[in-house]
Amino acid sequence: MSPHIGASLARLVRKRAGNVCEYCCLPQSSQEATFHVDHIQPAVAQGLTTPENLALACVTCSLRKAARTKARDPHTKQLVQLFHPRRDCWSEHFVWTTGWRLVGRTPIG
Repeated sequence: MSPHIGASLARLVRKRAGNVCEYCCLPQSSQEATFHVDHIQPAVAQGLTTPENLALACVTCSLRKAARTKARDPHTKQLVQLFHPRRDCWSEHFVWTTGWRLVGRTPIG
């Protein structure tokens, strides 16, 4: 499939995600900017445009992730996989603090 995401596929991704960012769990209703339908495995890295490889992402998460699947852990400086919303359990890797700050619990987070 091409990297273009058709309207019906975008609707499926939004419905499956419940209009919540699959990376940080921010609801679309709390944001003015429309969330992106993101390739988990980027199209430039041969990621397919299929439901299994698409996730709903708020603008901040989409721009920070960009076309990457790995990043440097700020503590160990090791290259680690980024959170994968189809494979990884969100609560194992992230937590919201009482001050509404998203904190990673693991290198993936």
